Amino acid sequence: MNRNVLSDNLDFCVLIPCFNNLQGLIVSLKSIYYPTSDFLVVVVDDGSVEPLDENYVSKITGKPVMVIRMQQNVGITQALNAGLTWIVENITTNYIARLDCEDICRKERFVKQISFLKTHTQVSLLGSWCNFEDSKTGKHYLYKSPELHTSIVKDMYSRNSFIHPTVIINVSVFDKTGFYPTNYEYAEDYALFWKICTTSQAHILPESLVNCLLNRNGISYKNKNKQLGARFKVIIKLAPNSLYKVFGLARLVFLFLLPKKLILRLKLFIHNDATVVK
Repeated sequence: MNRNVLSDNLDFCVLIPCFNNLQGLIVSLKSIYYPTSDFLVVVVDDGSVEPLDENYVSKITGKPVMVIRMQQNVGITQALNAGLTWIVENITTNYIARLDCEDICRKERFVKQISFLKTHTQVSLLGSWCNFEDSKTGKHYLYKSPELHTSIVKDMYSRNSFIHPTVIINVSVFDKTGFYPTNYEYAEDYALFWKICTTSQAHILPESLVNCLLNRNGISYKNKNKQLGARFKVIIKLAPNSLYKVFGLARLVFLFLLPKKLILRLKLFIHNDATVVK
């Protein structure tokens, strides 16, 4: 990839898509902490009715922000790929992290993730556990995933081991995988993570570093069956082990038959040991 460098080397960039959610964006930006200024937040404004004002957002949050404006709403996959394209063409950095509007980083998130990646250079995809909170009821649970690569790959047949807003990716892996695939709508992250897991090493820090809202108006909740269908395609085309595929596909069929409200209740029940997470 050719990089037209417009800045000094940064420790990382944070990529955030935003559509008509200025207040949620501000909440997320204010939660970002890093002890130096060697980072940049790249916000992709995906055709919001009121365009984001880069100077205003940066001033009110105190964070270095670059806003990329899409002329119309193109959806999260194209928005994320536009952000990635801009970063690799204009910024010198080894790592790109993800975050979504309204999700909140714990203060130690980026210190711990960058430190880990710098000392484990073989890892291209790093996530963490995540604390989910139901925006309607206030109930919450801790989403845990395996820590080591081999266990992560096995786990990926059953679910997405990586919660998207927790991940940070080594830029160099995109030369092998490309950006987010455009043929798996509602599961573009799952597809990318599978590509990375089968070409490089992945790891998950066994602690909650991000708090995410369970939004009943969000993309995943509203499009539950479409997302499950897309994950079905991902497993068939990208997952390598035939035996594990059978179990993974069977689980997706089972989830497809369950009402989405019941799935949410099951998640809250199964993970109810997470009430200690605040």
